[in-house]
Amino acid sequence: VATVILQLAQEDMLTLDDQLQTWLPDLPNHLSDPASVDMTITIRQLLNHTSLLYDYAEDPELQGLILMDPGKIWTPEELVGYIRPFESPTPWFYSNTNYLLLGMIIKKATGNAVSAELQQRIFTPLNLTDTYLEVEQSLPVGRELAHGLYDLDGDGILDDFSIFPRNSLYSMAWTAGAIVSTPEDSARFLQVLF
Repeated sequence: VATVILQLAQEDMLTLDDQLQTWLPDLPNHLSDPASVDMTITIRQLLNHTSLLYDYAEDPELQGLILMDPGKIWTPEELVGYIRPFESPTPWFYSNTNYLLLGMIIKKATGNAVSAELQQRIFTPLNLTDTYLEVEQSLPVGRELAHGLYDLDGDGILDDFSIFPRNSLYSMAWTAGAIVSTPEDSARFLQVLF
């Protein structure tokens, strides 16, 4: 996702100093109006996790809704409703929110699905045949995925993500974590990138 954003900047389709509200003016007021949060968020800040936006995946209300309806397919627009500014003790912290918003910017800037941009710009040229954006594409029949673990209900016990239907699970992450790959494809991508 970051690579595609940097390619779009190189192609002068956007700049890293573009403000978030320039690309996504329909965000909830607390995100699209910098005066309401006393800050201006740029694409660069999204890329390097200095936007100070709360990680929507940590929102207790959203986590409760996910547990109540584990089969729901979430849209990026629905997930945006759980984003809010955050008082961080440090200028940097990891937030899935940043890459969710970058995915929305890719879609807006190109007019294409993010999966199409990833396929055309990265996966096909590098022959990454086992890499794709889950939800917008699907796992080949007969292939299995490794399952992640996370304390979904705050009880201190790690829950197996396999309890969720795949499309539901990956829809919650979208461009913040739903790219599926193999070690071989990942190594090839990183070798070319670096």
